[in-house]
Amino acid sequence: MAPSPRPTPDDPVVKRQTPADPAPASSTRAGPSRRRTVAIAILVVALILVVSVRRWHATLEGEMAPGAAAAVRRALGQVGVDRIVQVISPGNRASFVSARTHLASGVDHGRLYGSAFDLCILDTGTADSDVHALRMQGIAAWRRGPGAPGGAEGLAPHIHCVWPGAPSSNVQNGEQISSFVHGYRGLVGIGVPRSRWPDPSIQADEQARVAAVYEHVNGLGSLATVLVYEARHRPRR
Repeated sequence: MAPSPRPTPDDPVVKRQTPADPAPASSTRAGPSRRRTVAIAILVVALILVVSVRRWHATLEGEMAPGAAAAVRRALGQVGVDRIVQVISPGNRASFVSARTHLASGVDHGRLYGSAFDLCILDTGTADSDVHALRMQGIAAWRRGPGAPGGAEGLAPHIHCVWPGAPSSNVQNGEQISSFVHGYRGLVGIGVPRSRWPDPSIQADEQARVAAVYEHVNGLGSLATVLVYEARHRPRR
C-alpha cells in the first residue's frame, strides 16, 4: 500500500491550523500608554488647582488687617486661615447681604486691608468650639446659619468675624465690635424686637477679651462711645 502524501504548506487543513499572527506591538501597548497619559493629565490638573487655591488664600490673607491672620492661627492653626472665604467685598463695594461691613478698613504699607472676614464651616460639630477659640484670641465672632445663635447665614453658613486689633475707618466694624461686647448678634436691629438682638452663646470672658484688644488700639474706655450695630441699621427691603 502506497504511503499517504505528506501535507504541504498550501494544504487548506494546514492553513486552518496555523496560529493567528500576533497583534502589532503598538496595539498591545496602547492600553497602558493611554492610562499613563490620563494619570499624568489628572496630576497636572490637581497641581494647577492646588497652586490656584494657595494663591487665592494668599490673596485673602493679604487683605486681612494687621494681626488678624496671626490671631486666627493661634485659635485654629493654619487650617483656620485656609478656611477664610471673604475679607474685602468684591470691588470694595457694599453688598445686599453684608452691607458695608466688608468694606476696606484701612491701608497698611500701601495695601488695603479689611477688619471683617468670614470663615467657612467645615464641620458643624466643631463650629461652636471654633467660634469660642476665635473669641478667646480677641476676635468678635458669630456663627451664622440655620438655627445658629449668631443669626441668619446670608449666602451660606459661616463664621463672621471682626478683628478689633487694628485701626479701622469703617464705622460698621466698630459698631459690630460694640454689639459683640454688649452680647448682641451684630445684625440689623431697627424695627426688630430687642429680644432678638442677643446672641446667647457670647460669654463674659469672650466679651472681655474682645474689648481688651479693641481698647489696646483705640484707648481705654473708647468702646463706650461706639453705638451697637443694631441701633444704627434697619432691614433692607
